[in-house]
Amino acid sequence: MTKQDPYSVLFAWTSAIATLGILLNQILVALAVICFFRRTGLDRRLWHTLISPILAAVGLTTCFILVWGNLDLLSGSDSPIVASFPYLVLGTGLFGIVLGYYLRANKPQLYEGLGSLIKRV
Repeated sequence: MTKQDPYSVLFAWTSAIATLGILLNQILVALAVICFFRRTGLDRRLWHTLISPILAAVGLTTCFILVWGNLDLLSGSDSPIVASFPYLVLGTGLFGIVLGYYLRANKPQLYEGLGSLIKRV
C-alpha cells in the first residue's frame, strides 16, 4: 500500500480532470456563440457576436494549455494516469462530436429528440 489518504488523492485527481473538462466546455461555448449569431443574425453587434467570443476562446485555450502543462502541480501527482487526463477529456469530446454527426446522418428522429428535454423545461 502507498499509505496515502484516498480522499486527498481522489479530490486532487478529480478536480484536475474536472478543471480540464470545464475549460474545454467553456471554449466550445465561446465558439458556439459565434456560430449561433452567424446563423441566426439575431444580434449584429461585432463586439457581442465575434470579438468578445474570440477573445474568450483564446484566453480559455491559453488557460487549458497552462493547466495541461502544469497538471502534475494541480493534481499533486506525476502519475501516468493523471498525465492521460487531457487526452481523456479531448477524446470524450471528440467521441461526442462523432456520435452527434452519426445520429444526425443515420437516426435523425433520435437526433432531433436530443434537445426536446431542454425545450420542455
